[in-house]
Amino acid sequence: MKPISLRPWLGLLLAIMPLMAAAQSDTLAGMSLAQVLDSADNIRIRKHIPAVMLALVHRDSVIWSGALGMADREAQRPATGATRFRQGSISKSFAAICLLQLVREGKLSLDAKLADLAPEIPIHNPWESTDPVRVVHLLEHTAGFDDLHFAGLYEAPGTTLPALELVLRQRKSLTCRWRPGTRSSYANPGYLIAGYLVEKIGGQPWQEAASRRIFDPLGMKSNFLTYRDDSLQYAAPYVYQGDTFVRIPFYTINAGFAGALNASADDMARFVRMFLREGRADSLPVLTPDELRRMQTPATTLAAQAGLTRGYGLAHYTQHPDRPHAWYGHGGGIDGFVSNYAYAPELGLGYAISNNGMIGLSEIEDLLMDWLTAHLPPAPKPAPYPVDFQSLAAWDGYYRPVSPRNQLFYFQERLLGGLRIKVKDTTIHQSVLFQPHDTLVPTGAMTFRTSGDYAPSVIFLTDADGQQLIEAGGSLYEQVPGIWQYAAWILTPWALLGVLMMAVLGSIWVILSLFRRVSWQDTLLALPGWVGAVSAIVWVIAITAAFQRLTETGNVNLASVSVFVSSLLLAAGGLGGCWTLTQLSKASSPVWRWLVGIGTLGVMMMAAYLGAFGWIGLQLWAY
Repeated sequence: MKPISLRPWLGLLLAIMPLMAAAQSDTLAGMSLAQVLDSADNIRIRKHIPAVMLALVHRDSVIWSGALGMADREAQRPATGATRFRQGSISKSFAAICLLQLVREGKLSLDAKLADLAPEIPIHNPWESTDPVRVVHLLEHTAGFDDLHFAGLYEAPGTTLPALELVLRQRKSLTCRWRPGTRSSYANPGYLIAGYLVEKIGGQPWQEAASRRIFDPLGMKSNFLTYRDDSLQYAAPYVYQGDTFVRIPFYTINAGFAGALNASADDMARFVRMFLREGRADSLPVLTPDELRRMQTPATTLAAQAGLTRGYGLAHYTQHPDRPHAWYGHGGGIDGFVSNYAYAPELGLGYAISNNGMIGLSEIEDLLMDWLTAHLPPAPKPAPYPVDFQSLAAWDGYYRPVSPRNQLFYFQERLLGGLRIKVKDTTIHQSVLFQPHDTLVPTGAMTFRTSGDYAPSVIFLTDADGQQLIEAGGSLYEQVPGIWQYAAWILTPWALLGVLMMAVLGSIWVILSLFRRVSWQDTLLALPGWVGAVSAIVWVIAITAAFQRLTETGNVNLASVSVFVSSLLLAAGGLGGCWTLTQLSKASSPVWRWLVGIGTLGVMMMAAYLGAFGWIGLQLWAY
């Protein structure tokens, strides 16, 4: 039987895809604002979101500002354009603007050394003599700080700490993990320091500085004052669990200028329009055009210095690379809320969005952008840049991430976050574990875009030491021998299966030994591995429980104490496994010898790996 060829059908599909896209664009262009909002509301209902705040703006006007759904489900209070939603990290954009204004006033330089400006802040920087932490590193997340630690992260509602106290609460994060100004790694403590600098250098509390410098000129009615749980002006936070909405208690997070903003759709419409008007609020310049461009442009990373323009600038980052025009903005997530704002200067269009259900917003954002840009003709992808693929062959290989956001969870990234680059003939493939590979399209000699994007997001680098690096999607990777990656793929399943096997077989063996059905000598051989395996399982359960409520993670409670104790018992089981391996010859049967040996080695590997990343004996209440 002659095989069926799919080539004609694929050709037909490729031929009609532009027609399908054009038809969809025509459909969206023909939709009224009311129809688009109705579609957005249907998405909200389907995704179990109590309320969505929306602001759609043009450079010259506000297209729509309002909200869909309920700000308070229990009281059946609808959300409106004046309802305030917690904006989380969108606050950082306001901090950057305040500092840029201080630079314009001659009170500050982005290149100023932090040690000179604020010696009272205890930063540990092994490279201080040659590469000090500068103000710009705080704003671009390139100081090398760890992200927020858990102890002292939350306060009771209504609590407001001084700016310097907010910084000192996170002193354990203020260690430069690599040379400042080389890698970008999102770190909130840098913006706690930025808020303190606004206050110290500007001469007034950072909340008042934000009002005077930004809120008042823009006519924004929101502020950075502590949320009042009884206020009717706020949306209540929820999470959808099972088949019901659960209201989340409000806690004050000690994030200061990194995450304290509460704002409404009406407020955010004014804010986003300011960016589209080149930094002006009516006749007042909140930002100059040069300052705005600086916000949009990363400058301090190795990737930026090598020519990659996409990335994190000054509390701005490029968004939606799969669209033909450049979109900038910032997102935020905080205890029940997810928010984002984005704008396209070339189009004069932008939006702000937030919800009080802790649900991703991409589906509604895509709908809004499709509608806002439906009148534009389809844009072809940029043609590939001509490169010598043979010269890129040196970058073929395996890469591991080297710019973790949270050092505590770096052990996960090392196992699951590796990158594989394959250079073959005239193609370059990029793949991540458990994900399909993607083709990298050259946009320059060493810059690339993924096949579905318009803008470059990948760059091949070589650092001062000759180490081959890749920045992809804002993360930095270093090349490693493939044997290390293969070893991780082999040893990790071994460790996990060994732990499970020892937990099950060891438990059975201990029970049988109590009834004298098996030899106590065989039981003693398995005992260290069994203790370690059971402790490892308890550790996983305790970790899961500890991080289900971040407000309690940094406190002394059953979950955090269980993490501490179980990790020590896991380490004890691993150490005891060394004795087990020396005594395996005394096992009563070869089968038991192999089972105990394989399981014990698995426990030992897990204990050693977690110990290398600081989890053995970890006290979350002091972290």
